[in-house]
Order: sequence, then C-alpha cells, then structure tokens
Amino acid sequence: MQMINEAIKKIVVENYHGDEDSLQNTISLIKIAGYSQMDTLKALICELDLPIGEADSIILNSKAWAEEKDDNLRFRHELGESLEE
Repeated sequence: MQMINEAIKKIVVENYHGDEDSLQNTISLIKIAGYSQMDTLKALICELDLPIGEADSIILNSKAWAEEKDDNLRFRHELGESLEE
C-alpha cells in the first residue's frame, strides 16, 4: 500500500492515544485538514495497523464522516449491483 504523507502521519501520531475518543478525534482532524476518506483509510491501515475492513467500518461509522454515510452506502450498493451484472 502507498505510504501516507507526513502531515497525516503527524496528525495520527500526535492525537491517537489508543482509545475510541482519540480515534474519533483523529479522524475528525484528518478530515478538517482537508484529507479524504481514502486518505483516512490509508492512515488507519498504515499507522494503526488495522485490517482494511475494520478501518473502513470505523470510517464509515465515524462522527466525522456521518453526513456522508448514506451516500457511501448507496454508492457501495449500486457498485455491488453493477458488478453482479
């Protein structure tokens, strides 16, 4: 997997302390800094050594990305249907 940039790495290292609150805060800070869900996914995988499915679920259900959850689920459903055709 592609390495994450140093700015995102710094956000994770300085703000994640091993608990749910700091994880949610870290995800929010990554988003506030202008990074995408994909950037956040890479950060959780690379810096926290999370499996892709777990990292994806955390982001999908995070407070920071809550407004996009319905759109993401709809996109995934439509993508899945188109791949089955």
